[in-house]
Amino acid sequence: KNTHGIPTLIRIEMARDMKNSDKEKQKIQKKQNENKKNNDKTREELKSEWIENPSYDDVLRLNLYKECGGFCSYTGKAISRSQLFSSASEIDIEHIIPYSRSLDDSYMNKTLCYADFNRAKKKNFTPWELGQVDPEWYSQVMKRIESFPWGKKKRFEQQEVDTDEFISRQLNDTRYICKEVKSFSEALVGKDHVEVTKWGLT
Repeated sequence: KNTHGIPTLIRIEMARDMKNSDKEKQKIQKKQNENKKNNDKTREELKSEWIENPSYDDVLRLNLYKECGGFCSYTGKAISRSQLFSSASEIDIEHIIPYSRSLDDSYMNKTLCYADFNRAKKKNFTPWELGQVDPEWYSQVMKRIESFPWGKKKRFEQQEVDTDEFISRQLNDTRYICKEVKSFSEALVGKDHVEVTKWGLT
């Protein structure tokens, strides 16, 4: 029986994160608060203009849309807001480094991409790998993402995805466990009430 109602927030903190100094934890907390504030602002914007009850995916889409300036990072084609939220699935939320190869589901590994390009050409490749086939295309992509956060631009430049070494495998296991715990918690209380320290900090 849920006597006290839904928790305001469930914070999942990985074991290695607990070794951080108080100063490091405060820095992480400050960033998380900034992200929450930004997401709340985006949610209110969606409510007032587009969607009565915005989902986590809706908020993510609009944040990515603003970040890329309304253009597909890969094709350079403009994306309208109607396309962004269309049920026709014209626009994908795309993992820059393929999730199947990295298990990186963080915000820094996501951008918007036209679905036809994502499924026909991007597939399971990294931007750098595609750039070896078409350097001119890659050069244009890198110009389009100049204003992206450093961590995201780094993924567009990343040349290797090494998941074979022992440490990488252990990190992947940690990410997987964290993702499953997050999914389970969200199923209980909803996405808006669950917060996880991103894997890059653990």
